[in-house]
Amino acid sequence: MHERPPLKLAARLPWTISVVAILILGAISTRTYIEPLGEEWYESWGSSPTYLMKGDLQRLFSSPVLTPGQSRFYISLFMAAICVGAAEWLEGTFRAIVTFLGVHVATLSLMALATSMAMKSSWTWLPSAEILYHAVDVGPSAGYYGCLGLVLMRSSPKPLRFVIPIVMVILLSRLVWSVMTIPEQGRTYSADLAHAVAFPLGCIISVFAPRQIRSSPDP
Repeated sequence: MHERPPLKLAARLPWTISVVAILILGAISTRTYIEPLGEEWYESWGSSPTYLMKGDLQRLFSSPVLTPGQSRFYISLFMAAICVGAAEWLEGTFRAIVTFLGVHVATLSLMALATSMAMKSSWTWLPSAEILYHAVDVGPSAGYYGCLGLVLMRSSPKPLRFVIPIVMVILLSRLVWSVMTIPEQGRTYSADLAHAVAFPLGCIISVFAPRQIRSSPDP
């Protein structure tokens, strides 16, 4: 007896469905489906280099549950569904989980170390390092950009890989603009830097991780 399509989809994409469900629950709890996220949520759930360098590591896993809210909640929901879903569909649930969480943790950790080093350096090699060091942000974007990098590197036909430099140029352009403007207490700068780090990390994972063979679902 054949499974119904929704059940078949749920069996194939449990991690993606979980991520989307967690984001929706987070939005309902904070009313960010209609309002911007309140400062108290940033302070209690958000992540920043300041917190991480003090050993407040649980914020690595609390911060991706929430989003800044309003339109950015819906953008995060869409990107998570597409990018994480594509990674899980092509590479399997385990690889999708490792990519999403691994890139998220690696990105935030690298940013914390880089800003800490820049703060102690005698010359400024990271623009506005102090603002970035104290910027508190939330969101799952590092994880889903990592999944996007993995998917594009694994893409078939191979011509789709030419999208990778285009995405990288867009991310770097946004980062340059954020450095020039530094809005929202550095949160946009922090987010754009995270995206520019996370996407190539996802591409790197695809190079070193063995390709997963997924069997096609029964018709």
